[in-house]
Amino acid sequence: MRNAGPPTLLLLLLLTPLVCAGAEKVSVGSVTEGEAGGLLQGLAESGQIKAQVVLGEMYLEGEGGVVKDPVAARHWFLVAAERGDPEAQRNLALMYQIGRGGPADQALAEFWFQKARGQGDVFSHYKSGAGYSRAEVP
Repeated sequence: MRNAGPPTLLLLLLLTPLVCAGAEKVSVGSVTEGEAGGLLQGLAESGQIKAQVVLGEMYLEGEGGVVKDPVAARHWFLVAAERGDPEAQRNLALMYQIGRGGPADQALAEFWFQKARGQGDVFSHYKSGAGYSRAEVP
């Protein structure tokens, strides 16, 4: 039996509240890493903010059965950022800051850093306005 990798563990954390709330039950133990992206896609499309953030991270890194796609990552971070998730706001700001997944836009980067800072995201205090290189994007 293989160990549960990060996508499987993330799915367990995301699906537990849904199952407890009476949503359709999913056997997380049977989810392979290759299926994680598809399950998260469904959750993200249904409006689950944390699924949107995790899916963005998976697209950014090309993990969990999804192909690396910075444009898709930026999209999912934007969806979650607009709904108020500080991690998505920070990740989106970083992408705007260096132009990953689309053109760079320093004004939008600062806008999203400010949103994340306003919710207590300490990392956004550190990164804002610092002009970091592409190598430092999470």
